[in-house]
Amino acid sequence: MESPLLQEHVIPAAGRQWWTWTALAATALVLSCLQLISIHRVGELQSAVAPLTLQLSPATEAVQLSHLTIKGKLLEKPGKYLIGGLTPPVDQGSRANCWLFAIVGVLEDSYRRQGIERGWLSEDMYLYLSRQSLGISIMDICKKHPSGLCPATTSADGSVIAWGNTTNWADEKLLWYLKELGTKALPGSVCPYTVSATGEKVCEGMEAALQTNPLEFKVKRADIFYDIPDMQRALIEKKRALTFSISVLKAEAFVGIACCIPQTRAAVTMAGEWYHRPNGKQLVLGGHAINAVGYSDSYTDEWGNKGGLIVRHACTVRNSWKDGLGFAHGATGHGSHSAAWYMREVSEKDEALVCPNPHSPRECVGAKAVLDAKQAHQPLNLTCSDNSNFVASGTVCVKGGTYFLNNLTEWDGDGLFIACFVGDGHPEARAPPLLRGVVCAPPLLLDDLSSIMVPSKLEHINDPDVCGYNFISYATIEKTMSRIGGIAAGDFTVEWSRTSYESQKDFYTPTPRNYSLIAASTRKMPKTRIQAGGLWL
Repeated sequence: MESPLLQEHVIPAAGRQWWTWTALAATALVLSCLQLISIHRVGELQSAVAPLTLQLSPATEAVQLSHLTIKGKLLEKPGKYLIGGLTPPVDQGSRANCWLFAIVGVLEDSYRRQGIERGWLSEDMYLYLSRQSLGISIMDICKKHPSGLCPATTSADGSVIAWGNTTNWADEKLLWYLKELGTKALPGSVCPYTVSATGEKVCEGMEAALQTNPLEFKVKRADIFYDIPDMQRALIEKKRALTFSISVLKAEAFVGIACCIPQTRAAVTMAGEWYHRPNGKQLVLGGHAINAVGYSDSYTDEWGNKGGLIVRHACTVRNSWKDGLGFAHGATGHGSHSAAWYMREVSEKDEALVCPNPHSPRECVGAKAVLDAKQAHQPLNLTCSDNSNFVASGTVCVKGGTYFLNNLTEWDGDGLFIACFVGDGHPEARAPPLLRGVVCAPPLLLDDLSSIMVPSKLEHINDPDVCGYNFISYATIEKTMSRIGGIAAGDFTVEWSRTSYESQKDFYTPTPRNYSLIAASTRKMPKTRIQAGGLWL
């Protein structure tokens, strides 16, 4: 028998007309009430998200509210957001220990924020921590207590890295798992950082410094995020840097010789933008760990991708890759910008005063723009380096010859450009043909042009205290996540002891503590601020 609840309810014919008009009237009344409530509520929300006056400095946050996102609870989501008070990026050299720089970036950031909040550290100061000694401590802990998370020996097939013997290719989540690290952080002045793996186990004075080390922290909580909205929420609510790990894609090209030989390079431009080629293969170069420090929903990269994370080189997301030419981390050159650039808070000319990226072909100007080049800190005279893996030697320019950029023309919609140059040779017959008139390179990715022509003189280079930030579009993150995986952000709740601060050295402790290394490693924060849309130092 059919349940009465499922039986069709039939309205008598006599009552249908009355019921219809009653229902319509009730619906109209409800809609009117909802409209009044909606109008009142929208007014409240519009007031809550009114644009804010922005000022970006080492001690403040840049915020511009644009719309609301609801996920579990009401959240005022800025259209762009950047945490303030970020310590300067540090170069990791040619070592594969970006994860270590991401960890130390979090520790430096938390030490400074807690010190300021509790009145133990001046707002214009930060403590530079040692990457070298912390890496050695992690190796020592893995040797003493090997585990699946921290192996001390290499597997027979070589698939497992022995983190007890190297700092290469480890995981930033070790900050949470290795509780012994709480007493192993040392000031940067304890020993120099070695830029190659050869000296990764050397730190003179480390053992003695640990005996009287005042620095002590506890990681109270670790939250890992795999989705962009969750990462944004963590940045907004926690107001501190996240670790960010991502698979690095590589772009494919072919050597310009008779037979085609594939070549690859890291898919990160010298403008500091990570990308994927929409019409190309999604190939993995490796992995990278950086610090996520903000995001912008409005910044658009040169591939047309709108919105993404701002990372700081060990990282964006700041990065620990050094700007300039020289093969490292899968690329022949690297570049970056200030965080304010990706926030669209400075003009191109203002940005060029501190982050000119002189090796990037994007920054070259034509021969008629001498005054503009000087004012904008852009290279004018170019020298043929003829050092390309993608163009046959001697086919574009004469090595050592002087040239000027004539034009840069987009060749297709997949990132290829044709660059033409004017040689500085004499018109006489004795001058090589490639030094007379206009010469052009074949279609290349913009960054590959830097292996053909370089600035004749570097009058301005990137300021390491201000630059070092990259941009990773949401589209690239999502493409990498869906095709390859390997993307996660970590938020670590770190608590420092009171006696970790030199200003609290008179606070009673049962063991002697030496604050001389802390005093030697406490540095001034970079003085950058925004005024009237310009970046001033």
